[in-house]
Amino acid sequence: MPFTAEEKVRVRLHLGYPLQGEVQSYFASIPFSRQTLYLLEAAMARVAEESLATIRETLGFLDKIRRQIFCAAFQHMAATKLEDLTPNPEYNPQLRREYTFWQAQLSQMLCVPVNMDFSGVRTVDAGIRQVKLG
Repeated sequence: MPFTAEEKVRVRLHLGYPLQGEVQSYFASIPFSRQTLYLLEAAMARVAEESLATIRETLGFLDKIRRQIFCAAFQHMAATKLEDLTPNPEYNPQLRREYTFWQAQLSQMLCVPVNMDFSGVRTVDAGIRQVKLG
């Protein structure tokens, strides 16, 4: 059984591809896909039946970590007094590193790159990636 429509949406979300469907641009009045969404769509269509369970398990990890990141953000904003509790300042960065790890795992399973221009849960201070050529 191939991916369900919902699973495809989750894969796109976690790998950083637009959720509104195929993003198109025009070149010489001919529509063509932008970014590498077409690679992801082709990969999802070719996934071996035997690997679906592993990919679904990875999607579950990513969903859980994403929920934890959002819940932690809202809990932190709601706190007014912690008294004896000391929040772990590394909790959110750890979750983000864990999310990035599982995002890379999913990327490797499907043999598609993570879209770094829109990659799901990213840190605000990540900055622009420097690419050195040559």
